[in-house]
Amino acid sequence: MGGANKIDPTRFRVSDINKTNIDPLCRIIRKECRKRGIRHLQVLWSDEEPMRVEPIDGPRDHSTRPEDKGSILGTMSYIPPIMGQIMAGRVICDLVGLKNGYAARPW
Repeated sequence: MGGANKIDPTRFRVSDINKTNIDPLCRIIRKECRKRGIRHLQVLWSDEEPMRVEPIDGPRDHSTRPEDKGSILGTMSYIPPIMGQIMAGRVICDLVGLKNGYAARPW
């Protein structure tokens, strides 16, 4: 899910989309999943509250409209690679039958 404005890589979690909270992108995806009848979707998300950012001020001339103002969604340079490594590790564990790094038990 969203990595924008997150800085703590220890807060990433892998779980069902229905168990996510705080992440604004997760809320949108949960809504779309309900609309499409998708009951379970495994996602990587962060339980860290996104950093608040101030709106961007546009140019100081008469052509600036209020709707031109926005905010910056920045991502720390180390977050995307960490997210990719977590996802890759999870896929490999799923493929070889490991759950959370431990051998899956039949019971």
